[in-house]
Amino acid sequence: METSKIIEEFLNLCNNAERQFEFNKEIVDNCNKKTNDYSHRLELENDTYNDRVKLQTQQRKNLKERRESKNIIEILEPIIEYKNGNKNSLNMLRQTLGKIRKVENYHENRTYRKRAE
Repeated sequence: METSKIIEEFLNLCNNAERQFEFNKEIVDNCNKKTNDYSHRLELENDTYNDRVKLQTQQRKNLKERRESKNIIEILEPIIEYKNGNKNSLNMLRQTLGKIRKVENYHENRTYRKRAE
């Protein structure tokens, strides 16, 4: 993999981390609300055994979705902290990426012209 691609992917990760963090936080909040709904339904409704089993299956799916989003949040937190604490470094890395792309482009399009006949 080219050096510029690696740096570009890292910068994209830093740029998208907050958006992904907020998206997954909303999923966790929504799943918490669903869990609350399921618990209250079990407590207050007189459902049949089959309905309770279906409800438990939905709850299990809900909890798995919540866990996946919480894991993503835990991974993204340090990236966001790094991004917020190193804005100058990230800007320098963007400039470095531009220089590396220029050099890579030069290497791809390099030709040799004979000097002697």
